[in-house]
Amino acid sequence: MLCEHPYKPNYHHRESYSKGHQYELISPKVTDHPIHLFTSIEFSHYLLIESDPKVETFCEQPDLEIISTHGARRVRTNFDMWVKWKDGREEFRRVESHDDLEEFKNTPDSNPHLQALETWATNNHAEYTIYTNEMLLAMPVFLENWSNIMPYLHDVSWMMEQGLDKKTLLFAKSHKEVAINNILDNFSDFESSEIIRSIFWNLYLGNLEADLKHSKMSHETIFKAVCHA
Repeated sequence: MLCEHPYKPNYHHRESYSKGHQYELISPKVTDHPIHLFTSIEFSHYLLIESDPKVETFCEQPDLEIISTHGARRVRTNFDMWVKWKDGREEFRRVESHDDLEEFKNTPDSNPHLQALETWATNNHAEYTIYTNEMLLAMPVFLENWSNIMPYLHDVSWMMEQGLDKKTLLFAKSHKEVAINNILDNFSDFESSEIIRSIFWNLYLGNLEADLKHSKMSHETIFKAVCHA
């Protein structure tokens, strides 16, 4: 069993990436460093992790270098993310192109890096998942919605000091379903941005749910309180 926080990010193998493609982000799930991502697909995968309230924490580009021998060649490779779930489960992830993954499935020797990661995961009884660009690009509305939500979660201190997170959640629980507009009208004494922040914070924690996969979020978006067992 891995310890609580076994990894730190290591970006040395990504230094060749263009500065223009880099993202620097703040995550409520990671408190010890800003998140650095290097491609738009990595950013999409990051949003998938952030949107899941069952994820406790994660580490991008974990400092776990996998070294393998492929014929006469020495291969060094890395996972793109380590994920720890709230139930204690741990998972390693790789973000890969769909075409490269399909070629690897048909001819494993075609990609010694994926082969090395798969062998390491098998030998260490580790959960390992590959996400492809095709899988991520198939959910554009969901990812766009979460891209708009995340900036509201950078500073929730004032909102929580005012108890807005609890107040808006209680209001949502008193209704079968409620739109953002309804919540804004009910708490008109507060800044609308802080009310929206409280809604998104409860969504992030899994206290509220909404269908964000099929339509772009607006003030008419319907939210429902989640009944936790």
